[in-house]
Amino acid sequence: MTITTNNLSKVSKPSGLAIKLSDRADAGQTVGFLFEDIEKNAEQLRPLLANVAVYDANGILLLNQTLRKLWDFCRKHIEYKFDPKNQEVLYSPRRVWHQKFGDCDDQTKFLLCFLFMLKIPFKIRIVGYNKNRGFAHVFPVSWTENGKEIILDYVPECQYFGHTPPYLFYKDFHK
Repeated sequence: MTITTNNLSKVSKPSGLAIKLSDRADAGQTVGFLFEDIEKNAEQLRPLLANVAVYDANGILLLNQTLRKLWDFCRKHIEYKFDPKNQEVLYSPRRVWHQKFGDCDDQTKFLLCFLFMLKIPFKIRIVGYNKNRGFAHVFPVSWTENGKEIILDYVPECQYFGHTPPYLFYKDFHK
């Protein structure tokens, strides 16, 4: 799939600081901030929407193609980078775009801003890999045209569209 890019420089520069939750923010607190920030700041990325939305000749959104194109776009442009040790920092979508990186919650929020603007249903999934450590990762989930759940995780360990590394337990959050 060829990705054409339009308006990549039209997102205004970020202002202000990132949100630092706490030295040990819990997963529920982080997800609450994600939902709040998506609703509040998704419009920051509107100039990029043409790069991810796929429509047919009648102007109908093609869901499966849009989800794939969105995943490809995010994977190409936003690199994974850990937050500072023992801190949970949330960057605005605009800041993530300009700095070209974020951790899994920043990447999740960035991608979900597009789904929110396109009115595509989604949920946020938090997962754990070790029962003694609790939740360790977050990623977006949506559904294909036939109702099949599709994982939109694009951290480096996700080798292909719809993939995430195996996890032991999870919790889904819906708005």
